Amino acid sequence: MLEGLDEQEVMFRIMVKITKTDTSRAYFDLDNWIIESTLVGNRNLEDLSGVAVFPNPGKHEVTLQANSTIVYAKVADLAGRTLQSHSFSNGNKQQKLTIVSMPKGVYLIELQTKKGLFKKKFMKK
Repeated sequence: MLEGLDEQEVMFRIMVKITKTDTSRAYFDLDNWIIESTLVGNRNLEDLSGVAVFPNPGKHEVTLQANSTIVYAKVADLAGRTLQSHSFSNGNKQQKLTIVSMPKGVYLIELQTKKGLFKKKFMKK
């Protein structure tokens, strides 16, 4: 941990080359550092971003949750067509979107927070 910074304030990106894989693990060689990570699907990646969309799949509405204030959200289909866009000025880290009128399918949510831009997939059932 860096002195004076809490865990949520430290962000970094590591580019790695996968050197060996099997169905459950990936091994990364970063010079003399070895990082072993268990792969269990997208759940771990979502947890690292600090942004969640639930329930997923959703039927009537979905909740957007972030570890920073949500400022803007855009819902698009997989072809990139914008279906909904919302600006938020209430300073909340959690917002709800009504999706009841959308057809069943997979969608992308682009979420702008005070800490950055995030994209998440969700399903409408």
